[in-house]
Amino acid sequence: MVSTFDELVLTMKQYPFDVICMSETWLKDNPLLLQHVNIPGYSSEFRNRDSIKGGGVGAYINESLKYRRRSDIEKKEPSLEHLWLEFPGRNKHSKLLVGTIYRSEKMLKCTEWLERFENLLGYLTASWDGLILVTGDINIDLLGHSNSVTTQYLDMLSSLNLYQHVQKPTRTTYKSSTLIDHIISNSPTRISHTDVLPCPLVSDHDAVYACINIKVTRFETRYKYIRCEKNFNDLNFVEDFKTLPFSVIYGVADPDEKLDILNSLITECIERHAPLRRTKITRPPAPWLKDPTIQDLQEQRNVLQASARRSKDAQAWELFRSARNRLKALIKIAKKKFMQKMLSSKKPKEVWKVIHRILHAEPRRITFHPDKLNSHFTSTAERTIGTDVNDNNSYDTIRNMIDSLPPDYDNGFHINPVTLGEVVNEIRCLRGDCSTGPDHIPAKIIKIVAEYLGSPLTDIINTCIANRSFPSAWKIARICAIPKVKQITSENDLRPISILPVLSKVYERLIFRQLSKFIDDNKLLSSTISAYRKGQSTTTVMQAIRDDITKQ
Repeated sequence: MVSTFDELVLTMKQYPFDVICMSETWLKDNPLLLQHVNIPGYSSEFRNRDSIKGGGVGAYINESLKYRRRSDIEKKEPSLEHLWLEFPGRNKHSKLLVGTIYRSEKMLKCTEWLERFENLLGYLTASWDGLILVTGDINIDLLGHSNSVTTQYLDMLSSLNLYQHVQKPTRTTYKSSTLIDHIISNSPTRISHTDVLPCPLVSDHDAVYACINIKVTRFETRYKYIRCEKNFNDLNFVEDFKTLPFSVIYGVADPDEKLDILNSLITECIERHAPLRRTKITRPPAPWLKDPTIQDLQEQRNVLQASARRSKDAQAWELFRSARNRLKALIKIAKKKFMQKMLSSKKPKEVWKVIHRILHAEPRRITFHPDKLNSHFTSTAERTIGTDVNDNNSYDTIRNMIDSLPPDYDNGFHINPVTLGEVVNEIRCLRGDCSTGPDHIPAKIIKIVAEYLGSPLTDIINTCIANRSFPSAWKIARICAIPKVKQITSENDLRPISILPVLSKVYERLIFRQLSKFIDDNKLLSSTISAYRKGQSTTTVMQAIRDDITKQ
């Protein structure tokens, strides 16, 4: 599977089935290997061999589908290579149980395998009241009706009221045609269509598929908002930004109202030059496949395959195999050249794009409702120490404690007004590649007009300092929930990452610099504390410990 993974992704892009089951994956339980074969837009489940070469089963599930792995069924017959997925429904007419299985003589002899498979199917037909669908490489040729194993297999299915749907050969060579990949169901009327799909780049087996007349519970399609910078011009944007009526801001006293005006002016200006567009999240492209030579060879391979199937001539099959192998080699060379070119780029961002593409960072779809997650994250204090953040008594207690502290106006810390130069410098120091907050104002565009944005932003920040306030719009964050564990079972398994409005970071950093300078000037932190201190790290602490040990 690893050697033909790119071809598999290409095939799935061409034929976007909801569930793709696979036999003989040849995978191991290696985290990096499993990470490599992840496909954006799909969840994956695998059952791999570690002790014996080959084999293994797996499945890719469209992330819009709700499902759960049925490991309990797999444990019923642990000697079989099988994997089961349950797709929930409102009733027995919309419930679906999908199994993928592989029969190998290395694992079990045919007679014993049939006995165990019959036991498993008997258990499922008795305990499951929805639709059952089993598919995989059974390695029993249904075109050989005189074979005793085939007869025994078909009799077993008939006795359990199960039906095998595939009627065409699934593995064809110039010497033979066999039907060894099957689709079995307990309700033939629910299967609206079945057929065989040639996949010469992925396997020498053709892919069997079924269209099921069933309603499944889906997640909503995912979208993201991006700035369309196709026609963006720096000079035109700067000229437009310079004409914005920032003088309106200076005539308003309320900092929240000031910020609302500023955000509105900036957003409208950016929208004129780089409008916000909603785009559907899809799988990443494979640009190396756009080579005209590869595309021509793909068409040639398809024609030769169709000709070989019709004629069943040895020479025609040899021509097809030759074209297929040339195509595989050409794709590998094209991909290698693309990766080498990108990795040799002097732009770190381009290099990391390739690294992430190769590693295929594992996507784990979050199935919790956003409102439920938001309530969980905002109630952290209440769950941790039993305090309600909205309780006025708690707020009054904190205020009373602060007011009871002895005044120290001479030596205490005071936030001073900031200068225009400081604000402009902080804007220019923003990371241009950071994520955009809920205000949809990107840092890389703001940096272009730092000298013109500095004056109104300085006025807003100094008003906030004078009023000892923090604008409401800057308290809103876009939360990205990051899984802390592989199997997500509750909200506690997620870590919230807050993506703040870009201008709020300028305010925070200016206050931080004043506070940090005050702490350092007054030596308020112990010299042994290195965390979050400029010029120090855990390495500094370790060196100090080593020196102390050496002195003793």
